[in-house]
Order: sequence, then C-alpha cells, then structure tokens
Amino acid sequence: MNKKLLFILSLLIAFTINSRFSAQTTLQTVDFESAGSGYTIIGEASPYWLRTDGTVITPDNAFTNKQGTYYFYGENTDGASGNSQIPVYVTLNSIDVSLYTDFSIKLLVAGKNIATAAYEGGEYLRIQYAFNGNAFTTLSQFIPKQVDITYLTEDANADGTTDGANLSPTFTEFTYSIPGTGTSLQIRIMCNVDQGSEEVGFDNIRVISGGLLPVELTSFTGSSTNNNVELSWQTATEVNNYGFEIERSQNNNWEKVGFVEGHGNSNSPKDYSFSDKPTNGSDFKYRLKQIDFNGNFEFSPEIEVSLIVPQFSVKQNYPNPFNPSTKIEFSIPKSGNVKLSIFNAIGQEVAVLINENMEAGNHNFQFSSDNYQLSSGIYFYKVISGKYSETKKMILLR
Repeated sequence: MNKKLLFILSLLIAFTINSRFSAQTTLQTVDFESAGSGYTIIGEASPYWLRTDGTVITPDNAFTNKQGTYYFYGENTDGASGNSQIPVYVTLNSIDVSLYTDFSIKLLVAGKNIATAAYEGGEYLRIQYAFNGNAFTTLSQFIPKQVDITYLTEDANADGTTDGANLSPTFTEFTYSIPGTGTSLQIRIMCNVDQGSEEVGFDNIRVISGGLLPVELTSFTGSSTNNNVELSWQTATEVNNYGFEIERSQNNNWEKVGFVEGHGNSNSPKDYSFSDKPTNGSDFKYRLKQIDFNGNFEFSPEIEVSLIVPQFSVKQNYPNPFNPSTKIEFSIPKSGNVKLSIFNAIGQEVAVLINENMEAGNHNFQFSSDNYQLSSGIYFYKVISGKYSETKKMILLR
C-alpha cells in the first residue's frame, strides 16, 4: 500500500440543481417611459428627433403596437447636415452579470418609409454588446436589402447579408442570444437614419438571463497522515450556497461526519478544508453534499482515501549518549493507553514519563534527567501499548 493515497478531481464539476434554471430572469428593461431610466444617449444632434427634452422621446404615430407611451423614434439620427454617418448611441447602463449565465436580448423594432423613397446604403440599426468593458461587438443589425431598399431588413448574424424580416410600421419583437460570460454586460443600439422619410423605432428592450451560475467544484482531494484524513476542495463560483455536509462511507454505508459553511454567492475561487479521524478501518469513501439556502442539495463525485496505519515501533533515543536530555520517539497502531517508563541497570523503575490514553500515530517525548536526579550510567526505556512492548538502552553521561 502506498504511504499516501491522494485522489484529485481536476475536471470542472458543476452542481446543477433544477430549481436554479426553472425560470428566466430579466436583468434590465428600458422602455423609455421614464426619462433616462437605465440608459444614456450620445450623438443627438438634430431637432428631427421630435423630443421634448434630452431624454424622453415624444409619442409619435409613425408606428403601431407600441408598448406604453414613449419609444425611441429615429429620424435624422445621422446629423442635421445630411447623411454624415454620425450615428446616435443608445447605451444601456452596465449590468452586473457575475452570477448569471445564458444571456439574451429582446426588443421591439419597427421601420417606416414611403413608397417613393429608399434607405441609403449607409443607414442601419445595430444591436451591440460588450462584456467587462471591452469593445462592443455587433450582435445583429437591420440594413437596406440589396434588391429592395424600401425597407430595413434583418441581418441576424451581422455579416452584411440580409436574411430575416423586413421592418414594418408595426412593432415586432426580435430575440438574440448573447454569446459569452463576464462580470458586467453593456448593450448598445446604434441608429443611423437621415432626415428624409425613412424612420426607425425601437422599444421595450429587455436583457434576460437563462439561469444562475451553478456551484462549480473545481477540485476535491483527500489524503491521510497518522490516521487522519485531510479533505480539501475549491469552488469557482457559488450561488445560494448554504454549505457542504461531509459524508463518509465504509462498505457503502454513508454517514455525516461534519459541515463546512459556504460563501452564499461568489464569482471568485473559494477554498475549503475538513479534517476527519475515522476509526475501525483503513479504506474509506468521501463525498460532499452541497446544500442551497432553500434546502435543495446535490452530491459531489466520491473520492477514496486509505489510511496510513503505523506499525508499533520504538526508535533509539537521540542523542545517545546524552546529557542532560534526549528525545524518545515511538509509533502506535491503535489508540489506547500508553506507558513510557525509565529503568536503571538493575531493573528498577525510576521514572514514569507517560501513562495515559493516546491517539494512534507517531509520538515523541523529550526526557530530561535533571527532573529525576539521575546519575551517570546505563538506563533502559520501555514503551507498552496494548499487546505491544519494546525496550531500548540509553546512556547518561554527566
């Protein structure tokens, strides 16, 4: 048997409790009903916006099926001097998404144009995203269709080729998945439409998460020393984590042997440890029972640990000869009463150093002859533990 048996699970292990993913979570909504609520606008350069102030859009009858009173109404968003390609940026405030995953955006979009006019090639409506303050990436866009530029048409993958629906004066809902993860998320919509009859609008923007991040266990290890088992584990993220029950099994009979409190919600690595002292055996299995605050739980994979069972042994004291002190070391395989005594050369017991219950494992005792007023000569020390005993000689030189 190896002196140390160490099992390491280096693969990501995610506790996926179904209740965590049973419903979507709306992280942010912008409906333009409240002035500047949840968004900022940069680049507004023209009175053709039909705005009452710098933040709230005036109701307009250009589009139907609107949600509420206000929506973003874009006309002449590229500047008052004509098609100068200076878009307006509507940016949603940064969202803390450190505990979430599976993101998407939903929004209502409408477009209007008279039959005798057309959208220019430089006009567009773009939906963009950025994680952790990085550069924005275009998620989807609406651009003029090459064979029919009467409409802005969906280019769902933003590759420059229209592949979706034509916008109409009726607000229609579009949904896009946002790839990636991070700690913060921003959404930006770029609007670039000149002051002609072309118009575009959007409303009811919602950023949605498909679920919370799970408790991710990145490692779970076990080792043994001197009949003790040391368990260690690490999590990458935690959501709603009440803590971990530690369970031990011998012959497939599981029992709780301890509990370690969790960190609740966290998106940074957390380290845990637990020490166990099993008895009556040498081979054990361990697992973690991760428990949510609501009582839901999930088990980790199991690891196996074999105890290092020491043999009974008594080492030669050191130094030897000695004056006035020396160290006596011994090992016992089972917990129980241990007696360590000193005898003189004719077999008389002159000192009892230990006479008490001790744990199985390695032990040592620093013996000082000054405490017993011993003179120079040959002595013997004897260790008795259960059915085991051993005697060794030592020499005291004054």
